[in-house]
Amino acid sequence: IGEPPAAPTTWSTSNSAFVGDTMELNWTHNTRDGSSQTYAQLSLKINDDDWVTYTFKNTTSESSGEQTDVETFTYGEAVSYKGTIYVKMDTTNTVLKDSKIVWKVRTAGVTDAFSDIDWSVERTIYIYEKPTLVLSLVKDLASANGTIVEDLDSFPFYIRANVDLDSYDLQRPIGYHLRVVANDFYETVDDAGRTKVINVGDAIYSKYFDTSEVLIVEMSADNLDLESGINYSVYCSADMSTGLSVDNSYDFSVNWVDTEYSVLAGIDVSDDAITAVIS
Repeated sequence: IGEPPAAPTTWSTSNSAFVGDTMELNWTHNTRDGSSQTYAQLSLKINDDDWVTYTFKNTTSESSGEQTDVETFTYGEAVSYKGTIYVKMDTTNTVLKDSKIVWKVRTAGVTDAFSDIDWSVERTIYIYEKPTLVLSLVKDLASANGTIVEDLDSFPFYIRANVDLDSYDLQRPIGYHLRVVANDFYETVDDAGRTKVINVGDAIYSKYFDTSEVLIVEMSADNLDLESGINYSVYCSADMSTGLSVDNSYDFSVNWVDTEYSVLAGIDVSDDAITAVIS
């Protein structure tokens, strides 16, 4: 007994996260002699800095029940729970903003000794500034600076979306998904005269735009059917080049006077000529 463990198996919550998002570093103690994990060493390399190593003691076991012990360190906290240890990175730490973090782990068993060669594979995670998705609904493009029309009284109008951040050299938008969703139940008539039932949460408009520019979409009766007296929500999400996404939404109501037409016509049908004349 007393043989140092093999290199741990490691994984993280994801490969990238925004500042303020959850990022956990996890590993499995791969024992050679059947002993439980007693210590773990986490080594971090942030951007071009040197490697920095932190040692954490495992203070729980499978018989500890729901006991959770937390040890803080420079970039987060190590959590000991039921004989395992994992690290919760503090992504709000200013040093980690827009950073590349390479990490590796090694563990110790009953002898409390670490192997000099049995480090885990080096894994890389990224922490990015969290952008703001600015979303607006405007009646004319000249006023498209964040103005929101909450009470819509006529077509057309414009939906404008753009991503606001400081580090465009590190990330940028690559596409937008735009949806308009009904917040009330109602019945309407489509272009073919058929009755349609719209339930709460139904998307009456949904489209993806493959662009990195500011998104401006003109909405009119040509691409959107709205009902007066109904409340709607606009949802927009921006896919970033980092693989992450940001979203925003807002509500608006429709209040306009529907114009109804009464058609007065006579129809003469000729069976011989197979024609119909509408006058």
